[in-house]
Amino acid sequence: MANPASTFSSLKEVLDAGRDATAATDAPVRLAVELVGGAPADTVAALKAALVPETPHGMVHVGRLVHGAPVVVNPEADACVIVCGDDAPLAAGAARGWAKAGVPVCLVGRGASAVPEVGLVGGAPVGSVADADAGRAVRGFGEWLSRATDKAWAVAANFPFCRRPLAEEEVLSCAAANAGVGAVEFVRGADFPVMCATESSMVMRIASMYGAPTGAARVPELLLVVLGGMAMRAVARRGSRLLPKGAWAVKGGVGWLGTWLTGQAVIWRFEEAEEFDRRAAWVRDRVGEAARAAADRAAALTGAIVEVEPGALYTEPGTRSVVPVDVVDVVQAPSGRSWFEVGGNAGAGR
Repeated sequence: MANPASTFSSLKEVLDAGRDATAATDAPVRLAVELVGGAPADTVAALKAALVPETPHGMVHVGRLVHGAPVVVNPEADACVIVCGDDAPLAAGAARGWAKAGVPVCLVGRGASAVPEVGLVGGAPVGSVADADAGRAVRGFGEWLSRATDKAWAVAANFPFCRRPLAEEEVLSCAAANAGVGAVEFVRGADFPVMCATESSMVMRIASMYGAPTGAARVPELLLVVLGGMAMRAVARRGSRLLPKGAWAVKGGVGWLGTWLTGQAVIWRFEEAEEFDRRAAWVRDRVGEAARAAADRAAALTGAIVEVEPGALYTEPGTRSVVPVDVVDVVQAPSGRSWFEVGGNAGAGR
């Protein structure tokens, strides 16, 4: 059985993970985009749509490479993408310049013939993505970008197309860690809080990269972690009884699988968050409209209904007759009347 100190330590680990992830996603990100003449319009358009920062900390500079003109390199940039076109040597030379300045650079083009081989360059890594389909090319660039820079969390927070690769990497890393915890159990029951803390920290990091708040806002996902962990624990114990000699492998395998499934559920939840919020807003608007319409109908129906005090005097329009009222119940006036009948005494004195 896990001791309280271990439980509090695990809770602190989760809270620290949320704070660290938030701080990492708030880091400034600078990307450079260089266009070579003849660059495919669909690839340029796809990159333009993808490279729109979602936080005020993201900055994108777009330039055009011209043959014979010097390549202006900003060594403070976190990464550079060169969209290849008709001049492969120009693209290769620019890539070498950026890499020598210590900036990771990726060449993106329609096909292998359009993307030049740069070779080994001292300094930053040089990658390449060659694909005729603009969407696949952008996704490939996103996978490269999530690995090439040391600001992967901030990159993911700014550019949604980089989130899935980094989230998958985070899930696999946590799954491997929990597989080890499950396979090697030093104290009976101590693995559960440790594995839950690992998965909860994973939730915080994934939430942060998808632009969602951390902390108390993640209680539903953390509840999923605990319930899923309890279910996987029951499966692991059952499997260990069936295969006592391979209990370590069963526990390790279940630890990996449970963490991976939880991670996939968390990724799905945040990727569908925008659509979920859109539908929730639509339902909320419809309910509000229905409530306002009902209120308007009620107001039209009851219009001039008033609370009647005993002994009040009401005068029928167009006459001098005074109607004393000794009751407090109110009914709707018949059509064509501008006053209300009140109980059984409404017509008295007329």
